[in-house]
Amino acid sequence: MTSHRLLAAIAIACLTTSTASADETLDQSNVTEPALPTWGSIRTGVIWWQTFWPGFDDTLTRVDLYIRIGFNTPTLPITVSIAQFDLAITPTLVSPGASVSLSGAAIAAALGPTKQGWVSFEMQSPVPLHHGTAYTIRVESAAAELASYEWKIGSGDPYPTGSAFVNSGGVTRGLFGGDALFRTWM
Repeated sequence: MTSHRLLAAIAIACLTTSTASADETLDQSNVTEPALPTWGSIRTGVIWWQTFWPGFDDTLTRVDLYIRIGFNTPTLPITVSIAQFDLAITPTLVSPGASVSLSGAAIAAALGPTKQGWVSFEMQSPVPLHHGTAYTIRVESAAAELASYEWKIGSGDPYPTGSAFVNSGGVTRGLFGGDALFRTWM
């Protein structure tokens, strides 16, 4: 098997359907489809965060994001990391396995012809989370502006226990009243 085929097989193996396996439980989520959605560009120089509070102590196995492909299909990966609530440009991860990347090809395959939908990011190893502690889902990519991904943002504070934040050009700002669409699985 060539290295390209092996990498593609590994990336596709990281993708899962959006249903729970027998040993997974949906913990936190914002799945509210906004009437007028905003799309946050995931590209070079832009970092997104969505805060959440686990409902119980357990290990995070995956995170689902509702994303779409922008104008052109990106080839660079999206990286998703889990950190305790910290909007640092270089966060302290919860555990060594708390960061995962999916290739552009794997993301495009997961989204199919509609080029938007839920994409699952399986953690490299289970990530321990604790009830009563705030965490952030950190999302970034080195994709170019004209070939970027976009994360769906709802308005009207659909996930009141968390908030979305964005850093662009070195300035971090909160999207108060806005939350990204996500699901956490334990």
